[in-house]
Amino acid sequence: MIYTCTPNPAIDYKIELESITYGGLNRFSNSRFLAGGKGINVSIALKKLGIESVCTGFIGGFTGSFIQSELANKYAIVEDFVHVKQDTRLNIKITGNPTETELNHDGNQISNVEKELLLAKIKRLKPEDILICGGSTAKGQPLLYQEIARLCQQHQIRFVMDTPGNYMSQFLEYHPFLIKPNLVELKEFFGQEIKEMSEFIHYGQKLIESGAEHVLISMGAEGSILLTKNHIYRASTLDYPVKNTVGAGDSMVAGFVLGYQKTNDIIEAYRSAVALASATTFGNELADPNLYRHFLDSIRIQEIHGSI
Repeated sequence: MIYTCTPNPAIDYKIELESITYGGLNRFSNSRFLAGGKGINVSIALKKLGIESVCTGFIGGFTGSFIQSELANKYAIVEDFVHVKQDTRLNIKITGNPTETELNHDGNQISNVEKELLLAKIKRLKPEDILICGGSTAKGQPLLYQEIARLCQQHQIRFVMDTPGNYMSQFLEYHPFLIKPNLVELKEFFGQEIKEMSEFIHYGQKLIESGAEHVLISMGAEGSILLTKNHIYRASTLDYPVKNTVGAGDSMVAGFVLGYQKTNDIIEAYRSAVALASATTFGNELADPNLYRHFLDSIRIQEIHGSI
């Protein structure tokens, strides 16, 4: 079974607004509430492609109840959250022309008792399971990802990490199956400006040397590269108008796990990752399954470097 862990989930309140007048009144007519958070997005993307998963993490209050209801009633996704007293955060996503603006709450304090309840759930996972962790850690638990990674290594559970760069030092030594940094996260971790392909490869190799089994780097308009211990691959890019970037990285993680579960082949997993990310970026919804199937055969994977 696939499990997704979102320590700091949210309701995403999406507003369509052509422009903003700061210090004045702004009106909008189109808005919607969505269950949000990286791990939750991965579970939703997987479900759209017919793959079951279980969501865990921390939720609470009326906002947490909305997330539970959304997962159960809209997507029929099983959840096994730790319930906390405080309300789950609410983030505001303003989409318009020409850019997207996000207002994200930093989340609520999680106690040590609540943390241990989550770790107890992870301890029950089996070696054949896979755990996908995403997003920022829970407030008040700065080393949560380290503790999760250590547990996964002890129990021989494959785990995937898609987190801000400042967390990566916590889990690399425990050999994550996959990490998926983007340009911002690489800069955050290494403290360096990274612009050239040679630099992406160089720092990706350093992440492999530090313990990651597979490193999938998303580079925005430049596409992506996948590094393993002995190979570096680059996927072709698609030329379509960008409609949505929220959830594209989560879709990439979901696509990789989906492809690997089906084929046990890293190249096919990478192809699937790029196709599902594209289905979000060039579509009107998270992980559009029809676009995914349409794009899948269009993605070409090329080895661009020898062994490291």
